[in-house]
Amino acid sequence: MQGLPPGPIANPGIQAIRAALYPSDSHSLYFVSRNDGTHQFSATLIEHNKAVEKYQKRPFRRGARSQTSIAPGGEALAHNKGVS
Repeated sequence: MQGLPPGPIANPGIQAIRAALYPSDSHSLYFVSRNDGTHQFSATLIEHNKAVEKYQKRPFRRGARSQTSIAPGGEALAHNKGVS
């Protein structure tokens, strides 16, 4: 089989449409994969950034690298060179 599949690509199903129209009542606005089939949900951007560091960045680090962190309010962007 060659080329694109028949029909629209990334066409949302009825469950995705319902979830967008009627979201569940939750304080968790962010999520990140734990790379084991589960997810870590967070209520704040700061908690989310910590979860990204824990589950996405640390397992793959090899030596010192630059890191950019974003936090709400004030000076929102901080760049730390050599953070690992």
